[in-house]
Amino acid sequence: MATEPMIHTYILDLPFPPSVNSIWRKVGNKMVISAPYHAWKIDANRLGLAQRINKNPMMVGPFEADILLDSAKFGKIDVDNPSKAVLDWTQKMMLVENDKNCRRLLIEWGDTSHGCKLTLRGRITLSTS
Repeated sequence: MATEPMIHTYILDLPFPPSVNSIWRKVGNKMVISAPYHAWKIDANRLGLAQRINKNPMMVGPFEADILLDSAKFGKIDVDNPSKAVLDWTQKMMLVENDKNCRRLLIEWGDTSHGCKLTLRGRITLSTS
């Protein structure tokens, strides 16, 4: 059985992600995820599964990500702060092999239906018979 690598694109709607500055909180001597980050992950999983992300093959190796953030939040958060939550989520949901393989990241403000639109481009391997 041979494999054939090919470039593929995923486009996903997600809720507006939390700032990297608010995803962790200190409890005693331990760092734990914050309640808003936990709630965002649940909402992101729900939206992702509704878009059937579990049917997508994982991107392996280098990939590119475009994150479009809802312009209604413009000026309330630094444009680069939400990327950590989004990229970590892509790895947790097995859309990408490892978020450290992101070779290009574009983040901008615009109109979105759920708060954030994520576009991933990368190599997947399909089995051929």
